[in-house]
Amino acid sequence: GGLQGLLFDAAKQLLGGQTKDAAAISFEKGVKFEPLYTPLYSERTRQLLPRWHGSYPQMMAFANGAASNVGGDDGDALYAIIASEVLRWEGADTFLNNYLFSWEKIQSGYEAFLKQFPESNYYRNAYARMACVQRDAGVAGRVFKAVNSYDDGSWASPAEYEAFKAWGLGTGAYPERSALEIAVEDRDTDGVRKLLADGGDAKTITSKGEPLLELAINNTDYE
Repeated sequence: GGLQGLLFDAAKQLLGGQTKDAAAISFEKGVKFEPLYTPLYSERTRQLLPRWHGSYPQMMAFANGAASNVGGDDGDALYAIIASEVLRWEGADTFLNNYLFSWEKIQSGYEAFLKQFPESNYYRNAYARMACVQRDAGVAGRVFKAVNSYDDGSWASPAEYEAFKAWGLGTGAYPERSALEIAVEDRDTDGVRKLLADGGDAKTITSKGEPLLELAINNTDYE
């Protein structure tokens, strides 16, 4: 019971696949009592993804509204949480091409987190990952220098982490994705067939440091 129980129930209801209106009501009830309870924002972000009930404009209105309603460093921190959740669900290309998140505001949010949790390896990894997606080598390098170790909540694999860390620290090239990797990620079966017929190597290692076949299996493509 009490406040903790209310917040837990609100987050659980958001996870439960409610209708759009019911999910919005559950979120509003939760943040009315605790506007900084980040699990509520994470689950509301999931609800607003276009693949389910939402849209790109709705997501941006949610992110901007969360930042302005709370304000200051805390508002920017919530904005960064929402942006990072979108990146986790949508991938780098969709995140950059279909959403209009402010990199400056995301940076402000992560800096606020690190002021509050200066020893958090998780937030350092998440910040470094976002800097790499934004191709901001200066920020990436600065944050990587403070990262204690690999965190699997931010990276697809240790190899991906090491490749981007090398780029951020100036000792390696940016890990670009090949046309074949992009086709596999997009589940473009015809495109994959054409690229293989044109000499593409099915045994290649992706930019995430995993075999291409493993990427295909993880994407549930078995053809």
